[in-house]
Amino acid sequence: MKHWMLVLLLTAACLLALGAQAEATYQGYESLDPKPEEAITFDGASVTWNGKTFTLDENTLFLDARLDSAQIAENPYAFNDVKEALAALKSGTAEKPMLLLTAPGVYWVDDPDAEAIRDANNGPSFWGTPMGADITCDYLWFYGLNSDARNVVYAVNRGQQLGAQGNFTMFSISGVGLRSENVTFGNYCNVDLEFPLDESLSRPKRGDAITQAQLFFYTGNDGIAVNTRFISRLNLSQFAKYYYNCHLESGGHAGGGYYINCTLNMYNVNFGPAHLFNCDLYMMPYNHVWTGVDQVEWNIVDGSGNGLFMVDTRFHRGENLVNNGIKQVLAWDNVPRTWTTRAYQYNVTLDGEPYILQESITPGASIVITDDMPLAKAYKVVYEGETYYNLPNITGEDPFGVADKIRAAAVADGLPEDAYLTIPTLVTASLDVPTIRSGESEATLTYALSSHPEAAGEWSIVTADPAMAGYIAITDNGDGTAKIAGTNADEEAVNVIIEVRHSSGIEAAVELQVEPSYVEPPVFVSGPALTAPADGKVTLDYALDLGLESRVDQSVINWYRCADASGADPVAVAVSRMHVPEKEYTLTPGDVGKYMMATIQAKHNRSDLSEAITVIAEAPVQAEDVQLSGIHTNFLSMPTADQHDIIPGAWALDGFLHPECVKQPYQAADADNWLVLEGLGGALGYTGLVNGKQGARMVYQPVGESFAGMRTTVRLAPYKDAGQGFGSANNQFLEVYVKYDRDTMTGYAIRVERLTTQEIQDLGYDGSGAAVSTAVSLVSYKDGVATHLTPRVMTSAYTTECEITLEAKDGVLTGSVTSTKDGARGGDAFGYEREVHLTANYEENGFGQTGLLNTGTSNPQLGTNCNYTMVLSWDTEWDQ
Repeated sequence: MKHWMLVLLLTAACLLALGAQAEATYQGYESLDPKPEEAITFDGASVTWNGKTFTLDENTLFLDARLDSAQIAENPYAFNDVKEALAALKSGTAEKPMLLLTAPGVYWVDDPDAEAIRDANNGPSFWGTPMGADITCDYLWFYGLNSDARNVVYAVNRGQQLGAQGNFTMFSISGVGLRSENVTFGNYCNVDLEFPLDESLSRPKRGDAITQAQLFFYTGNDGIAVNTRFISRLNLSQFAKYYYNCHLESGGHAGGGYYINCTLNMYNVNFGPAHLFNCDLYMMPYNHVWTGVDQVEWNIVDGSGNGLFMVDTRFHRGENLVNNGIKQVLAWDNVPRTWTTRAYQYNVTLDGEPYILQESITPGASIVITDDMPLAKAYKVVYEGETYYNLPNITGEDPFGVADKIRAAAVADGLPEDAYLTIPTLVTASLDVPTIRSGESEATLTYALSSHPEAAGEWSIVTADPAMAGYIAITDNGDGTAKIAGTNADEEAVNVIIEVRHSSGIEAAVELQVEPSYVEPPVFVSGPALTAPADGKVTLDYALDLGLESRVDQSVINWYRCADASGADPVAVAVSRMHVPEKEYTLTPGDVGKYMMATIQAKHNRSDLSEAITVIAEAPVQAEDVQLSGIHTNFLSMPTADQHDIIPGAWALDGFLHPECVKQPYQAADADNWLVLEGLGGALGYTGLVNGKQGARMVYQPVGESFAGMRTTVRLAPYKDAGQGFGSANNQFLEVYVKYDRDTMTGYAIRVERLTTQEIQDLGYDGSGAAVSTAVSLVSYKDGVATHLTPRVMTSAYTTECEITLEAKDGVLTGSVTSTKDGARGGDAFGYEREVHLTANYEENGFGQTGLLNTGTSNPQLGTNCNYTMVLSWDTEWDQ
């Protein structure tokens, strides 16, 4: 397929430009590229390249770093400085774009030698992010005067914590109609700039540690890139909607858009391109991604992959995967995968073999298109031996001028000329409720073609698994809606995947939970009553009439300690979760002198909750009733509501803005700072307590007035399983406290923190491993001011399961961080410790609090990319 239409439009716009420089001259201009076919001529008023002549004017500028400053001093349209050229840009129109002709060379949008750290207040910025340049311009075209895009380079080399405070971005462009051709846009923070035309312009990367940096913020949604290269690593954020003959190198955030005849090097495991035609993707994940695993999963988008497609697409494992025998798994979705994804593929291979995306994870996610399906023509048409990818049908736009060929193909096949331009490619379907109860409630399913809604065709609504058809009854209303009733006669609820299929071959899916018809909540055969303390525990004794032996008690039991037998001043101490009744409660020293109270709402797996019944002990807990020394916290039953007061024998949970984080301030939250969740990423398979907000803090106050020695052991499961633990190296750390007082922030801690490459190098380590490591140190606090008691040690131990131990005894503070993760770790290659053991002296203060603070960023929607650390268990003992 040719892009002749785009070139024709470009040439026409340039040839029609009106010049105002009849007297402008330039002597002795020579092309940097010596090849005759790449020769550029410049006479001061016009530029000629590749058989095209461009007359310079206010909408047609020429940039060449080799131009003589004296000769162009009076020329308003010729520049040898990229910043001056960018400052001269003005909005163009569709008919006469703002054309920036660029000769071969390297053009630093931001000075790579400037020592200043770029931030939102130091140079251009947009939305609080530091930029190389902030441009307002409609119909801007970056046009390189060389057929090899590698020879015309727009460059920056800064990223988060490497020359910038924030995710440094090359351009923010406010406007529409952005275009590029024959150029490279590169952030060379983590990539060597190689420029063979003139080796003196080559430059090594700023640092080895992969840091967040990107290329574009563009307000339009209509960009076109032809023969353009986009180079970055962690984050790409290129601008175009349509890519033709382009090359991209990305470590993430390279999604969206439509790619034709492109090559893509992918260095991470997510956020890839979403719509591909005749493309090659090379999967070359960073070493820390595949070290110690037998397979690497790569997903296309951050979310659901519905409606995505790949045609004539070839995936290739990179040498690092092939040589180490690492399997590659490809998916449309991010984690967690959804059973309702429906995407489309035609002629997709991995290492030369046919491959179905997500088939090994959630079968059915891929609709495999074959040549005999009418749907094939929706994406690809062959006419007179040439292949044309059918963007006009898919998007309604024709950026590369192929619609006439597609019409001609339809006529040649004996069909109306628009037959291949009106094929639907996307169905939408939704339910008004996620759950129905058999015999009592219904769901309304709404469905429609969201592309070419006028297209004819037949609909069918079925269960994805025919074996599940007996759990629902479907009534299609024939108007784009259907009623779904439950017919579940089992004892348990089931999840049913319902597919809405159109005769063109496209479909959508929804998931509906179908509960059985419910019966009344179970009644008490005996109880409920609190038993007298025994073996250090109190039990809520009761028996239910469940009706059937197969039914399971799912009663909700919550525990409180109260000031008196009337239930005054209740403090929540345990809750039921995950349909498991919390029948027993282990007494703690904080319960002594208090009256235990339990509430119960009876339920089994086929009923709703009953009204709550409250039971209060007749006598307070006595000291001899408590057998537990210290605390041994089960977070599955721990209340997580924010509790700000320091109460002896209880956890205080809140949000806190640490003083060291003022350069990266976050808003301390007053609710939902802690959550109990099932884990993902490195915490997959675990359930525990996670930091729901940044700056989540928890502190336990023991019973007593003054305390001597104490020892705390915490088990953790970081979601980020490479060993870096946190989202960025900007005061993101986790601390475990002993001998602590929250109100004065005085005491001792062991700190685990993420550091920048430079900070690691300053410690005497190889900073290249910043993305696979954390630093550990012992810390003293005095009135909120932290002092490191030990040097920071780089380690790979912050991986699941990670155990942190901190002990203060007889003036000696000892701390350790270890991990049960076997095999190779990413930090091994950089000489980082696999476990850390530290010792320092401390001054006795009489405090006894233990606790934890996590200043890491947190977002429950980000799946494996969220920066949670899960707390699995907590054990603290105080010397008697």
